[in-house]
Amino acid sequence: MNIKSLFVILIFLLAGCSRAGGEYANEFKLGNMSTSTFENDKNYFIVTTFEWMGKNPATIESMELVKKDGTPITVESDRIRYAFHGADPKKAVGVYQRENLGNLEEIQGFEVEGESRLVLEVSLNHVQPASDRRIKITYTSGGKKREQLLESTTIEQLTTEE
Repeated sequence: MNIKSLFVILIFLLAGCSRAGGEYANEFKLGNMSTSTFENDKNYFIVTTFEWMGKNPATIESMELVKKDGTPITVESDRIRYAFHGADPKKAVGVYQRENLGNLEEIQGFEVEGESRLVLEVSLNHVQPASDRRIKITYTSGGKKREQLLESTTIEQLTTEE
């Protein structure tokens, strides 16, 4: 076997190893949507696509809105009241004003495998868009506890009428 043949085999091996596991990124993907200006102090339910890209299912331990630096978003400082829920992947994506969305699941313990739906129940009071808003997800997958910060233009663009 000559050096040229060894070089070609090495290239194929490296290319194969670089793709190994590439199908499973072990991360969440969140759909984005454009929302209109919300009325102050009214409840809205934002239903969006929520996809787990890992090999093993992920179980959500907690989800919270945070700023880019990890500071929690609160009613007192940011005037955003919120709660996350899980939902069936067949649920229609959109913004709703009523709670008659069918069965919503508690986010703690919600298992995601492939595509699902995430519901953000939100009430805003004089809120303007902020590019530093994120969603912090704490979850377990394959026996390991992990965290992920998700950027979302939907969350960044939350706003109320003046």
